[in-house]
Amino acid sequence: MTNIFPIIFLLSFFPKNEDVCTCPPTGNWQKATPKEYNYVNDVIIGDVINVSKDQFEIIVCTVFKGNLKPGQKINGENYGTCGPYINKTGEWLVFGQQFDGFRVNECGISSKIDDTFPLLPPPPKESETIKNLFSESRQKEAMEIRIKQISLLREMSQSR
Repeated sequence: MTNIFPIIFLLSFFPKNEDVCTCPPTGNWQKATPKEYNYVNDVIIGDVINVSKDQFEIIVCTVFKGNLKPGQKINGENYGTCGPYINKTGEWLVFGQQFDGFRVNECGISSKIDDTFPLLPPPPKESETIKNLFSESRQKEAMEIRIKQISLLREMSQSR
């Protein structure tokens, strides 16, 4: 019984999942998008039709890079500790690789199309009232950036 205490003590120093992730900030979307595009094998817009704990199913809508085809149904898995994780149905801009299943690039910029806030810098620290006033304008700004990001990907895919 006395041997168990040193083991418990040692286990307390092992990192937990949230402690392991060391993703750098993505920075400006205009710099992050081409960098991510060049790093991965596949860049698509896909309709996520099914999500479970670690797995998802996507129907490919648009291919910017890679050998996937529009209309193709692919299965993927959320792996790693850092994300991004495909955890909601809907349209996603996805950067990753198709192996046995599709894997989203860990620490990448994949995100749900209408979840545009990852494209914006964090808002200044302010009161809830002020945040609510700017929420709608930030959403509009973020959607405009998303449209520019997709246009940039179209340009990049046509120049290949």
